[in-house]
Amino acid sequence: MVTPIDPQTIRADAMKFLSNPTPEAFGALAQMAGIAGKELPQEMAKINEVLDAMPDELANVLLINYFNDLYV
Repeated sequence: MVTPIDPQTIRADAMKFLSNPTPEAFGALAQMAGIAGKELPQEMAKINEVLDAMPDELANVLLINYFNDLYV
């Protein structure tokens, strides 16, 4: 079953975490997008919503950190 996505809530939560962009905040954003460990979520729409809610430079940091963690 596909979980409905609420873009407004995702944007509000993302802005809350991005007000203090620490490693913990990026971890919380990844978790909010459904990224856990080395597995991607089955529903990619949530990842897209979280990335769209972030400024480009911070979305890039999140993705770079994720891919770096894959090979640790």
